[in-house]
Amino acid sequence: MKLAVVTPWSSPFIWRKFTENCCRMLCRFRRPGWETDFFMGQGCDPASRHYDMCEQALDWGADLILIIGADQVHPLDMLERLVARWEEGCQVISALVPFRGHVSWQPMRPF
Repeated sequence: MKLAVVTPWSSPFIWRKFTENCCRMLCRFRRPGWETDFFMGQGCDPASRHYDMCEQALDWGADLILIIGADQVHPLDMLERLVARWEEGCQVISALVPFRGHVSWQPMRPF
């Protein structure tokens, strides 16, 4: 199986903590029969960056694509947990990013 980890960020100023975190996740994820690679989307807007990174992953032959935001630090065992959910039979797995604060005039509360 081939797992592509992709981010739509292509700036040379990408957040260093994310980069270190992603490298650690990829180095930690070791499963027999699995191969991983990392791709960064390029383009003038978010949609084109998402399209570009997914095209790169598919050209590489990815069976699964994990789209990950570069503005967060993720649990180091996230790849293991996501793949375990996929092996349980889930086809699409998603997660919500915690809201960083509360805007008093909006009805949405932090979760």
